[in-house]
Amino acid sequence: MAESGYVIEENLLRDLPFVSDVKPEQTTVALEKNETLKEIEQKIIEKVLKEENFNQTKAAQRLGMNRATLWRKLKK
Repeated sequence: MAESGYVIEENLLRDLPFVSDVKPEQTTVALEKNETLKEIEQKIIEKVLKEENFNQTKAAQRLGMNRATLWRKLKK
């Protein structure tokens, strides 16, 4: 919501107020050029879950979604 264009610039992401105990190098997710948004979302969810020791409540908080929403996304 902070970006007005079509591309989210890296400097904008650095300025957003994120609260996390995870080190930046731990949050890297390798993306392929032809992946769909759904595939990218799934990779990010899996990465965050792993970083939170598969605690769905903590993972949902980090992802900015309700735990029930995370659960539904995991079911797919």
